Amino acid sequence: MQDKTSAPSSASRKIRRLGIAVVLVVILYSAGWFFVASKIEAELDTRVANPASLGLSELICEAPKVEGFPFLIGATCARSALTTKSGLSASAGAARVAARIYAPTSAVAEVDSPGAVTGPDGSAAQATWKMLRAGVSAGLNGLSSLSLTGTDIRSGLRLAQSPVDLDVGAEEGQAHLRRVDRNLELAFLARKLTMSSETGEVLLPEISTSLEMRFDDQADVLAGKPLRLRASSGTITSFKIETGAGLFGELSGDFDIDEDGYLNGKFRVKLDDIDGWKTQLSALFSDAGDSISAVAALLKGLAKGDEDVKVTLRIDRGRISLSMIPLGRIPPL
Repeated sequence: MQDKTSAPSSASRKIRRLGIAVVLVVILYSAGWFFVASKIEAELDTRVANPASLGLSELICEAPKVEGFPFLIGATCARSALTTKSGLSASAGAARVAARIYAPTSAVAEVDSPGAVTGPDGSAAQATWKMLRAGVSAGLNGLSSLSLTGTDIRSGLRLAQSPVDLDVGAEEGQAHLRRVDRNLELAFLARKLTMSSETGEVLLPEISTSLEMRFDDQADVLAGKPLRLRASSGTITSFKIETGAGLFGELSGDFDIDEDGYLNGKFRVKLDDIDGWKTQLSALFSDAGDSISAVAALLKGLAKGDEDVKVTLRIDRGRISLSMIPLGRIPPL
């Protein structure tokens, strides 16, 4: 006769084996996580003790700690600061960086307000923000993308070569760099950007602006190489400006910069409300009022009296022209 208890016993053994396997996996995973965490903590201590290995003269990470178990792994500093060998120094509040265990090629870092930067020439900036976050992704060819996002940004700037201190603010700011084949794609965004002097004089009324562009054959910027302006080329996909008064403008087109630093290009420009732009720019640049009025009249003529216009702007070795009429010159970059 068949033993009636054999089937349940077999099922119980399978469940026990599964349970044992799960426990072993958890133990091994936990041991692996804490092993990697110990290596990260040791590496962080080494870098702080020897900042020259990162090209720095000083690196501060107060109360370093590795955390994130079980699905994240990263490090935190109660306060962060660094000084480069060239004399540039920066400091901020707590800093956190973390990566997902299942996606280790991507990481996110956050830095708490306030922050300060001092340049070798004595220029300085102090800033506060609600959120400041950076993200990086890596691939087989190294770093593939870099992004920076901040909200409620307020900054005071003191430039060594300027007698006027500046107050700059923005509701939101974003910067993104991405490798596409051998090219570098960039995107920037600023919402409700303002600039004023320390005395309260408005130097730049509220605007929102965005830029999408590409530099040819410069993906190595993501590997730490400096952006090369001279002997370069690329495309401005879209450069938009919108003022707080509702004025809108957009520019796009291909460009190149020769070995002498002169800009060349052919750009499509769209402006809404020509008279509104004339009024806004004349208030900002009162000394150039006559030139601004002349350009506005030219645009109105090209638009056949309409308030909105689409024109082609040409730049040849820095010389700007519109319909064969010279408008000015851009100095070498």
